[in-house]
Amino acid sequence: MGKSQKQTTFSPWMKKAVTAVFLFSLCQLVWAEVLSFEKFKTHLRMNLNVKKDQLYISKKGNEVLLETLNLELFENLQKEAAPLQSNSEYFSNIQGSKDDYPNNAAVLSLGLKSSNVEIFSFYKASENKYIVDFWINDGQEKKEEAKPVVQKVAPVAPQATAKPEVVVKKVEPVQKAVEAKPVTPVVEAAPKKAVKMFSETRQSGNRDFRYGASFIWDYQPLLPSFKKLVDLSNKTPEFFYPIKDRNYKADEKESHMQLSINLYRKAKWGLMNKSISLYIKKYGKDANSYLNDYLKANALIRSNFAKKEQSVFNSAYGILSDILPQTKDYELRKALFTYLLQVNLDNGDHITALEMSKKLYIESNNNFDQEMAIVAARSVLHNLAKLNQLEKMKSFLSDKTIKKLLPGQIALAYFSYVYLKLEKLDELAALYENRKAGLIKPVHEAILYNMGELSFRLAKYEQAIKFFDDFVNEHSYYLESSYARLRIALSYDLLEKNTKELLALYRDAIDKSSVAVVRYEAKVRYVGLRIARNRSLDKDDLETLSFLDAKEDEKKQVHSSLKKLLWQVRLRSLISEKKLQQAISYLSSIPINTFLPLERRVFEADGAEIVYGLIKKLYQEEKYAETVKVWEVYKNRYVQKVAVNPYLNFLVCHSYLQLGLSESFERNYQAFIALKDQEQVSYPLWIERKEVGNVSALIGELRLLSLLKEKEWDKATAFIAQMKSDKMQLLKYEYYEGFVAFQKEDFKLTQAKFEDLLLGKIDQIELSADEVANVMTMYVESIYKQGLHDRFREVAKAFLVDLDKGQFEKKVQVEEKISYMLIESLMSSRDYEAIEVLKLTERFLKDHAQSTYASRVSYLRARALVSGKRMAEGKAILEEIVKNSQTPHYIKQLARTELLSLELGDLQL
Repeated sequence: MGKSQKQTTFSPWMKKAVTAVFLFSLCQLVWAEVLSFEKFKTHLRMNLNVKKDQLYISKKGNEVLLETLNLELFENLQKEAAPLQSNSEYFSNIQGSKDDYPNNAAVLSLGLKSSNVEIFSFYKASENKYIVDFWINDGQEKKEEAKPVVQKVAPVAPQATAKPEVVVKKVEPVQKAVEAKPVTPVVEAAPKKAVKMFSETRQSGNRDFRYGASFIWDYQPLLPSFKKLVDLSNKTPEFFYPIKDRNYKADEKESHMQLSINLYRKAKWGLMNKSISLYIKKYGKDANSYLNDYLKANALIRSNFAKKEQSVFNSAYGILSDILPQTKDYELRKALFTYLLQVNLDNGDHITALEMSKKLYIESNNNFDQEMAIVAARSVLHNLAKLNQLEKMKSFLSDKTIKKLLPGQIALAYFSYVYLKLEKLDELAALYENRKAGLIKPVHEAILYNMGELSFRLAKYEQAIKFFDDFVNEHSYYLESSYARLRIALSYDLLEKNTKELLALYRDAIDKSSVAVVRYEAKVRYVGLRIARNRSLDKDDLETLSFLDAKEDEKKQVHSSLKKLLWQVRLRSLISEKKLQQAISYLSSIPINTFLPLERRVFEADGAEIVYGLIKKLYQEEKYAETVKVWEVYKNRYVQKVAVNPYLNFLVCHSYLQLGLSESFERNYQAFIALKDQEQVSYPLWIERKEVGNVSALIGELRLLSLLKEKEWDKATAFIAQMKSDKMQLLKYEYYEGFVAFQKEDFKLTQAKFEDLLLGKIDQIELSADEVANVMTMYVESIYKQGLHDRFREVAKAFLVDLDKGQFEKKVQVEEKISYMLIESLMSSRDYEAIEVLKLTERFLKDHAQSTYASRVSYLRARALVSGKRMAEGKAILEEIVKNSQTPHYIKQLARTELLSLELGDLQL
């Protein structure tokens, strides 16, 4: 070991001391109150004051699990969680288990009342605590609103309040782009009184707020303005303390001083410096030394106005700082403090500026300079606010002299800034309530703006609107008025106001904003409202997509939160336009793995819906191979990270079954069974749904479909009976019973079951294109097979009319089959109308020229022509049938027989 190094050893006593300190610090985590909760009108919030690595929170089925390896923490949690059990609206039971400790973590289980209770949790690093919000996802308003224990509420629920550093300066032509902190994705907003929030039918054609630009972040509070003391770009300290002429006739010293002053005024800096040097050499450091230094500093600053060299200014700053301890002249000291204070404010050195402000305040008080004392006091508050020194601000403002010196609104204005900055929302709300009665108009602009921001964060949107309205009306010249206008529009949006009114407010925020970043955010939210949330898009709506293309000044200020909002709105606009393939490609390009878990979940949930939409479309088009391909590519990326979509799993399993991939079917079938008790997706629901039944019924339906695939008709009949006996809520019983009955040639039962389906719930349940086609063709064929000709013709004609009017994936195939059977039925009648048959056959041969029934229909058309006394046309068709090599043999034989009959008839004539 080298000489420069020393080995450090601890005595046994020192080791014990260090261990004691360490254990005490650990105990501090536990002895303090760990758990508290607050009851809000829309949700219940649980605060867990614990370090992040001490606790793991998860949700499994209808349980929220709090796991920890810290036994003391577990016991405190178990004790403090007891009051939650009384909240029967959310919880059914609370149980703790430490049986396997320390091999495994001790677990506190919070049993949720139902699957409708959702949780949203996040960790707040600034306060070292977890926040868990419990929401009932039914859109219903809670009936009671308890006073919160610790009133810290996100601006919208059920997510964390995040803080982007959006820095705004007043009356500056250039705004700098800044980086924002994580955003808050809105899933459910706090409701107004007696109003159901975010109901899907609140306005025809519009989705609720959660489906648009739903990320919200906090805006920076407004710091009370502090008037600039001096413009350093063109002023010297002489602005405050002018250099006066000397009594040069008194003696040689005074004459020499006057000479230096004259040279200074003539800007002859070199000669002035020589004169000052000669004075020092001749008289030494005397009472005029600090005045000579004052001349030098002013000269350096004046000579540097054009060059603006920092080193020169620093030299002057040093000289001025050295003068302060040399002089007792209050006016000079005041001038120096004021000038140097502005230097530090401009440099952002608020620590030094604070010290100078304090000294200036003390000296101005001692010299009964009330005007300067007010300036100094304001400077102290300004610098304390910049340094987030809340306790020191309280202490300073509690001083009796300060209370007399400063207006009460000034103190409240600074407090509102710091409280918001430190996220002490409950303290600020209480402070305002205590002091609002004493506020006299005009109310300070920082109070109006900051209380508006506070109200918004607390989800008191109507109150926020009032504050921001007053701010905009009285202080529209502030840059923050741009933020206020956007907050007003957003508040109205969260209160579910009329869409036209909302669009007008967002347009107002766009048109009147002097801050580029606010203008762009307003554009993005406008598109989110007009396109992403719109169920019925038109050309005018789609034209507003151009708003998402940022202008040059807007691009420079796009922070991370706004960028995420832009990505969200672009993605959701594609979904709203039903461009699902483009949407999934765009989502794949978004770096969601870099997002916070809560933000990532929003995009993953949208992704899961896109995948569902793609799979549903491919499944309906019978593209089963592509269906399972999409599933395999995206299931781990999006689908399995959000709540279960039973019908999606059903479609995938059935696609494997249709492809004959029995092993893949069985693997996915078993995985589907494992999801049986998990929470089902209830948001977002971008893709239109019909009733599909519960998970148990869908699982049973898959097993039934496997029997149908194997053509095990008797087993299928028995299995349907078993499902009914087990009271499985399958919505398609009539379909499957009719289908199996048709295969077993029980046409009467087929007709009965399909009539029950057609006259009941066919429009409400989810049927594939194949299934709809089966219903129509099997139903009419079952009537046909029973020989109910009149009934058959009536139904067939009605179906053909409906098919002619509507759009349906299997329209051509169904129309082909029903048209053919109708033609056959009409021709089998002794008194058929030839004209009707001719119309039907003409259309059939035109629309279904490649049909396997085409030659048979041509033959029937020829017979109808002959019976209608159009012999030549009929004969020509028959001859064509005989000549056509593609005509089936039995059709040719029928045509030859008919031709022979015609020839015999001609001979008899």
